[in-house]
Amino acid sequence: PKGEGGYALTWRIKGYVPGETRYVYFVDAHDGSIVNRYDDIQTQSAVGVGQGVLNDQKKVSAESSGGAFTASDRLRPPAIFTYDLAGNFVRSIQLLFLGIGGLSASDLARDNDNTWTDGAAVDAHTYAGWVYDYYFKRFGRRGLDNRDLPIRSIVHPVRRDDIFSVPP
Repeated sequence: PKGEGGYALTWRIKGYVPGETRYVYFVDAHDGSIVNRYDDIQTQSAVGVGQGVLNDQKKVSAESSGGAFTASDRLRPPAIFTYDLAGNFVRSIQLLFLGIGGLSASDLARDNDNTWTDGAAVDAHTYAGWVYDYYFKRFGRRGLDNRDLPIRSIVHPVRRDDIFSVPP
């Protein structure tokens, strides 16, 4: 039976909406209902290397953007983003505790040559991917909400030099 994990004779149809997405549909050959569909848009990613905070080398899944590379991993089903708040403590408080403002593509951690030297960004971005992989392989979970919710990490909410001068 179709709704219970059984088999169905289907037609495979590709649908494209310009500027939006490209879907592949599986349409039941008997009644015309959609049995399954998925987004067929492919994004190009680049895998760089970086040094973590303990000087260990890791692979960094990045995306080429505007002549640089951003910490945006689209190789897994949920997108994984790592944002660098560049030590802006006031903005960090507004964003995290007051809900004022938001994160944008300009806040993504970036590197010019895809050889990452910011250890905090390397570790945060890499470990977020590893955590997703663990929960998927061990428990079959698809992201934090089991529906591929994007994973967002934040590094440098306060400058290291200011750590003792900001309120706890």
